[in-house]
Parts: sequence; structure tokens; C-alpha cells
Amino acid sequence: MVKKVVSIKSNGAELAKRRIIPERLIKARKFARLTQTDLASKIGVTRQSVSAYEQGAKSPDSQTLFSLAKALDQPLQYFTGEMPEPIGPFSVKTFRAFGASTRRRNDQCEVLSEWISSIVSLYQKFINFPKFHPPHITPDLPNGRYSFENIEEIADSLRKQWGLGSGPIGNVIRLVEAKGIIVSHLPISEERINAFSFWSGDQPFIFMASDSTTAVRTRFDIAHELGHLILHQGISEEELEDKKTLKQIEAEANRFGSAFLMPAKSYINEVYTTRLDAFIPLKQRWLTSIASQVYRCSDLEIFSSDQVLNLRKQISARKWRTHEPLDNEIKNEKPELLKKAATMLIENKIMSKQDLTQEIKFNPTTIEFLSNLPPGFLHERSAESTVAKLELK
Repeated sequence: MVKKVVSIKSNGAELAKRRIIPERLIKARKFARLTQTDLASKIGVTRQSVSAYEQGAKSPDSQTLFSLAKALDQPLQYFTGEMPEPIGPFSVKTFRAFGASTRRRNDQCEVLSEWISSIVSLYQKFINFPKFHPPHITPDLPNGRYSFENIEEIADSLRKQWGLGSGPIGNVIRLVEAKGIIVSHLPISEERINAFSFWSGDQPFIFMASDSTTAVRTRFDIAHELGHLILHQGISEEELEDKKTLKQIEAEANRFGSAFLMPAKSYINEVYTTRLDAFIPLKQRWLTSIASQVYRCSDLEIFSSDQVLNLRKQISARKWRTHEPLDNEIKNEKPELLKKAATMLIENKIMSKQDLTQEIKFNPTTIEFLSNLPPGFLHERSAESTVAKLELK
């Protein structure tokens, strides 16, 4: 029988007396995309004071701690209490851009990666998740890279391993979750970041863009990140920060994504004309964008380079680069695994909603977003806890 987690709830005054954990402050600040100067301005202290808090050289007084919690939108317990540890060491994150212009965004994503690993670490104490079994592969080029022919074989081999046959994949997110990959949304919508992936210990994760993107784009992003998880598990941060290497591995992941979603041996038999409109029913069937299909036709040399160029010009002329036919009709796929895990813990009375927030200690809104729970789910109290109970003497 599973033992219920018991959390000791402390009030704000008691929490404020404790010393903060410096790393928590750093992560909350980076998640909020604030510099030390930004945060100092918000709470009415000097930048040097914030730096001292983050180095552990000085602890904020109770009023300053309350101000920090408010400015960073995290509960007091986040800064002072014990939390679940991440599952294991982290691989590099497959961001598609590095440097000063994306540093704050990338720092925020690094924090999100640690937080979601901590959440899953807690869930895994009580729930058996599917285990991911990546195929055993070896780069076929001397520089540790893969030829496109090898990538086609790897994608085809994975489809066979997963029993997918050679037809379209109905729901890519549901598939990768069933095979042991954790998928979650990114709470970032104001700038271009499609997806990224990483490992924490032996657990793979994919963060995908919010619902602002199209369903077919999301599907390709998931397949692209699956390629990174399989092909680039041991890649270093230095390699990713090299523009030439980054371009190569992005091309490899793109080729894997295309081959995984549109296997050559079957897709090639369904393309019969260079008319652009003929790709619309193929989009409905394969659930891939028209633009990605044109690229696939180029990869497989179904059309000549002139024919492919003509198709791309037509796509631009029709303004299909920003909005294609069927974009509004094909439904977005949504991750479900973490939502199921959280609700399973609550419905089986292993944890209450309050227990969950006490154990994880993030802002409940953050837990909801990362676990793909409905907004407000963890803010609701069960009816049982709000009804007075009377007993006979």
C-alpha cells in the first residue's frame, strides 16, 4: 500500500524566519527574466544586497523576503523549504539559438528544465512511468555526424521498433509519451522558440511551444526533438555553440523528423504531381505541412530542383508560409501524461491538491502549466475540506 505524503504546513511568519536557499532565489529570478538590478529595483534594495542574498553571504529580513516572494511570484516556502531533487544530471538543451540575444530566454528554459524534472521526480515515487528505450545507433561519418542515408535508416528502424508500420502517425505526442518521453508546454509565447529537448538522468523531456503554433508544426517539432534525443544525446554545449556544428545537427534532426513522419517507402508512392493544390489532401492524410512535404520531395528527389523551387515560389506567392490550408481544421495535440499522473495521485488520495503544492513548493500556476493541468486546478479546494462535519456525542 502506498504511504501517503504528510506535509507540515507553516505560516508565513515562521517561513520568513528561516534562511533562504540562495540557488532558489537565483532560479526564481532567472525564471522571471530579471537581472539583479531589476529585482533590486522591484524590492527596494541595492543590487549588491541581491548579489549577497544569491551568494548566501547575507539573508534578507522578513519584510524583504515577503517582497522577494511577491516580486518573483513564488510562495515563501519555495525559498526556504525542501523540494524534490531532479531525476538526475542534465544533458545540454537543444536550443536553436545561443548568445547574448537569447541568454535570458535560455536561462528561463534551463530553470524550467530543472523544475519539471523535480516535479516528475516526485510523481515517479508513486507512479510507474513508461520507460524510454532509445535504439542503439552509431554515427557513420568520421566527425561524429550522420549521413542522411543513415538517418533515414534510423528513423525507419525506430518505426519498426515501435510497431508503426509505414503509414501516417495519428497522434505524435501521445505516441512519444507512451514510449516514455515527458512532454510539456513552454510558458513562452512572445518570441520565437518552437521546442527544445534534454535528458535528466535516464529520462528524456521535450518542451513544446504553446498552442499559438499550428498542429502540423507542433507535430514536426516533436519529431525533430525526438531526433535530437536519439541522435545527439552525448553532444556538448561547446558543439552546440559552434554555428557550423549547430547547423549540422539541426539539419540532421530535420531529416529525422521528416523521415519519421513521412517514411520514404510509402510517402514517395503518394506524390503524383507538381501541382501545389495536390498537397492539400496529402496534408490531411499525413498531418504534415505543405512546406515540409515540399522539402521531403526534395530530400527524396521526387522532383527536380527547378520543380521544387517553383513550388516554393508558389507557396510564397499564396502567402502559405504564414498560414496554409487546413491549419485551422487540424486539431492541436496536447500532452496528457503528467496531467494523468497528478490527477491519479489526487484521485487515489495519495496526495491532496494542497499536499502537492506543499511538496513541490512552486507557485501552483507553474505546477499546473508544467503538468498540463487546467488553470486553477490546484487552487480549488475539495468540497470535502470546506464542509463542516458534525458528529453525535
